[in-house]
Amino acid sequence: MNDAVLLIGSERQNRMLEKLLAEKSLRVSSRSLQSVEPVIVSATALEKAGHYDALIFISRNAVFFGFDSVQHLLDKCGCYAIGPATAGDLNARGTQCVFPRNGSSENLLAMPDFKIQAGQRALIIRGQGGREYLKETLEDRSVMVDYLEVYRRILVPEIPADFQRWVVAQRVGLVVAASGEVLAYLGTLLDNSLLSTLKIVVPSTRVGKIASQLGMREVMVARGAETEALAEAVFDCVVS
Repeated sequence: MNDAVLLIGSERQNRMLEKLLAEKSLRVSSRSLQSVEPVIVSATALEKAGHYDALIFISRNAVFFGFDSVQHLLDKCGCYAIGPATAGDLNARGTQCVFPRNGSSENLLAMPDFKIQAGQRALIIRGQGGREYLKETLEDRSVMVDYLEVYRRILVPEIPADFQRWVVAQRVGLVVAASGEVLAYLGTLLDNSLLSTLKIVVPSTRVGKIASQLGMREVMVARGAETEALAEAVFDCVVS
């Protein structure tokens, strides 16, 4: 029976997700196809940027890699997080923030407590690349938006030649892919005949389309990219 869950994100993300899945006694195999590295933030650039009315942390990695760079700004502006796990990391650092229960840009923007108004300035702390939806929507609302990119995702090039054989030996039935980049990379490492037998959990319909293009058996879209949201979708997929 192919009942193992394959995690292919960064080592840090895989560890957090594996811990949640282990609590439900799921069998998990982990192979990092992506790493996350810090991006050097220029203190001078932040000083020149001046005043912000709001800081928005887009992920747990944004907190992990970016909090120290912007901590001095938090006393003078509102703080927002993309979801509860990111908010929890901020709370652990003594910072309260507004966040949606179901983490996503759409849900954050729809919150009554999301009070960034026209003419104000917002700083989005995130990694390099990713969705532009939050920034574009805020700009449509006449908010001035800057990015502070504090980390980058890098695909791991040294994947063993027998990776596909290893996946088969692990009896993998379900894959978790938190980004389109790592999913597309997986598509170059596995034959179509194997991809077509696998279910997959993804964080958004955009990444889900990539999975469908790869011919994957069944696509489950989580309510967001946070670890808890992905784990919840895995539970739902296994039960169904």
